[in-house]
Amino acid sequence: MKIPRKLKIGAHNYTIKEIDGIIESGNRNSEHRHTILLNKRLCQTEKETTLFHEILHAINNELNETDVEFLTQALYQVLKDNNLLR
Repeated sequence: MKIPRKLKIGAHNYTIKEIDGIIESGNRNSEHRHTILLNKRLCQTEKETTLFHEILHAINNELNETDVEFLTQALYQVLKDNNLLR
């Protein structure tokens, strides 16, 4: 799957940036609002699942981390198993 540079999620436009280094979880300050950060050192499948994870948070920030991670892995596996990631 090609990682997009921009995504529209609900009413908001998000920028996706690949950066060097570790990204602290819960980093929601104004500088990164509507920005999804991906560590460029991750392998492709980790980038893809991280992107799905952050999309789920953007869709519903009331979900707990366990539920988001479960949904991320389940959705990713369905898309991967059915050749829907390109």
